[in-house]
Amino acid sequence: MHDGVGEPSPGNCPRCDARIEGGGDDARSAVGLLLAAIGSDLDVDTVTRGLFSVNAAHPLADRVALTSDTRDGFYRWWIALRGDDPAKLLSALA
Repeated sequence: MHDGVGEPSPGNCPRCDARIEGGGDDARSAVGLLLAAIGSDLDVDTVTRGLFSVNAAHPLADRVALTSDTRDGFYRWWIALRGDDPAKLLSALA
């Protein structure tokens, strides 16, 4: 998703073209930033719980990921999404 050089930022991954959103201080704030970016009124807590349920065996594991990045002793949280309809994808996690 990211080469580890510099801060990740919202946009598209140059390797896989996944949409990258977030950058919050915790997973919940990253989801809030994501939902705002896509104009969704999905519930932040429901989506956050759904993202934490994704593991390698999850049917959406190849389309959505929640990750954190540590820089200078603090974390930033990011969500990667692959697909044409992010709100539909996130709804499937709820």
